[in-house]
Amino acid sequence: MKFKIIVFVVLCLFSISLHAQLDEFSVMGIPSGTTSEINAVTPLEAGAIVYNSETKKIMLFDGTSWVNNENTDGDSWSLKGNSITNGYFIGSTNNEDLVLKANNIESGRISVYQLSTALGYNAKAAYQGTTIGREAVVGGNAGVAIGFKTQANNQNSTVVGSGAQGNANNTTVYGYRAVINTSAQNSTAIGANASVSANGQNSNAIGYNAKVNASGYVTNATAIGTNAEATKSNTLILGNNANIGIGTSDPTEKLQVNGSVKIVDGTEGDGKVLTSDSNGKASWKSNTTVYVGQFIISATGNKIITGLPFKPSSITFVAHANVETLDMDTDNAAGDNNKGLANSFGTMNGFARDDDGTITQQVIYIGGSGNSINDISRYASSSRCIGLRYSDQNGNALGRTLGSLTSFNTNGFTINVTNKSDNIVVLYTAYK
Repeated sequence: MKFKIIVFVVLCLFSISLHAQLDEFSVMGIPSGTTSEINAVTPLEAGAIVYNSETKKIMLFDGTSWVNNENTDGDSWSLKGNSITNGYFIGSTNNEDLVLKANNIESGRISVYQLSTALGYNAKAAYQGTTIGREAVVGGNAGVAIGFKTQANNQNSTVVGSGAQGNANNTTVYGYRAVINTSAQNSTAIGANASVSANGQNSNAIGYNAKVNASGYVTNATAIGTNAEATKSNTLILGNNANIGIGTSDPTEKLQVNGSVKIVDGTEGDGKVLTSDSNGKASWKSNTTVYVGQFIISATGNKIITGLPFKPSSITFVAHANVETLDMDTDNAAGDNNKGLANSFGTMNGFARDDDGTITQQVIYIGGSGNSINDISRYASSSRCIGLRYSDQNGNALGRTLGSLTSFNTNGFTINVTNKSDNIVVLYTAYK
């Protein structure tokens, strides 16, 4: 059949009157010539064939111009490319996957049934997945894996970067060998070697070698910055031994803020100042430096006073014998010329001071009896701040109420009452 076609074509050529001189050399009986020689041949009929000695191709005259006979019907693709028009495409027209291979190994698949696309040597994509890269794998539904040996091994995961892995649901991984393990769903790892390997979820590692890492359960943890590491739940770690600047590009401390700061913790208020406790925890405190108050001694033992807006450094005390309650307007109800404790009177003054951790205190008292005054009662102590000596008309002791300050507290102080002969109201003035 091939021989008959060649003979027919040759006869057709020889039937054409040629006015241009073609090369005497011919291929399989087909006249040959250069491009200019071929273009100069007239007249011609559609179907004429000639060999172009310059392009090394057999040309066919289509009635208008010479065309390459290797692709006359437009249904083939040249190794050197095609000139195409609208409507041309590479692909299939039936309901089957389109597969590409290299070295007889699948290197591309557009899946009709899986609604997925995989491009790359031995790349694989699960349902609704998109995979680009050599040996990249999307193992879960609706995943994306881009890069050499990337793996999106669970649902709704996006993984980009050579060797990167997203092994939990709803994860986002960007960076060379960035990894999220199987338990850390809803997590993000961005940066080369960034990882979320904690046995938890909802965590983020952003930066080179940033990690959310713990042996136990960790959730809602975020590490940002090179080598930053978060190991506890509900934490945000910024940097690794880095200074943080807000409103400045050159922080000189762990945190430097160029601007105002608003701290709302429930203790804020007009005129308050930010103070720290012994652990460095800050809170708002009143700016008051002097506070006055009162308390009643009614028993022995520790009397703990609270409610001060600061930790005092010194306190003064005042008390009067036989003033036992906060409100009164009467005599002692002991009867006229009574010689007992209930008819004693006197005034006490005391103080306590913090001298660099050592408590210095002093009390003085002077009094008498309502029966008569033949002698007075006196008391003083350098180890107490509370001291009253009740006496009769001759100055003889009828009883004592004594106490010493044992500690200055964050919002008050403690008095150790060692003796109590009668209740007393104590007025105090505390200084910050």
